[in-house]
Amino acid sequence: HTVLGKCPIQKSDNWGSLFKKEAQLFRASPDFAINNGGPLTREFINFLGSLVSLEGYWLVDTRYHNLFPGFYPCIPGWHHDYVDRNTASGQPNYDSPRYNAYNYIMVINADVAPTEFAEGLSAVSDINENELVYEKWNSEVDNLLHNKKLDLYQVQDSFVYGFDDRCFHRGVAAVKRGWRMFLRATKFTNNKWECIRDDTKCICNPPCTSYFPRTENEIR
Repeated sequence: HTVLGKCPIQKSDNWGSLFKKEAQLFRASPDFAINNGGPLTREFINFLGSLVSLEGYWLVDTRYHNLFPGFYPCIPGWHHDYVDRNTASGQPNYDSPRYNAYNYIMVINADVAPTEFAEGLSAVSDINENELVYEKWNSEVDNLLHNKKLDLYQVQDSFVYGFDDRCFHRGVAAVKRGWRMFLRATKFTNNKWECIRDDTKCICNPPCTSYFPRTENEIR
């Protein structure tokens, strides 16, 4: 991953009230995100736009959670973002994807539950047809970290990070009660997402689902 810088978002003692002013977005265009997302979403998009060009094919996803200790803001486990799933099984297609993606993320109030990256170069095993890709690779990445072949990095509050669709990362369980917001803008090499649309179908309020794992290794 790369660190682009810290977004100038003012700290708050009442994140919940601020997050509730945000429209949580699902596959929205940057223009729709700026016009409908809320003040924090606009800060993120405008800051990103000051660093990289927003021309081309982009999607914006945002979500916030009120978390309790032990609860996850996303499905746990190491994974990649926006790998094409044009396979019969619905699993990620690493052999012949129709597109590639580059992601930019920011986590507000990250000390509640930071996103983590597994840094470095190391191979994971091949996947057989119909295997659950991330269920298999999750334990392998954990082992690589344990054996010091990869390094663990936790995102810092309100910093913007860039990474491609081959960068392992994961959400972690909340270490304390609190509000957390995740924002992501993704650029695609072509307009595979014909479902981009500037209407209310891009908005997915109220607050998103939290997850509590039943086992150490979760299935994605």
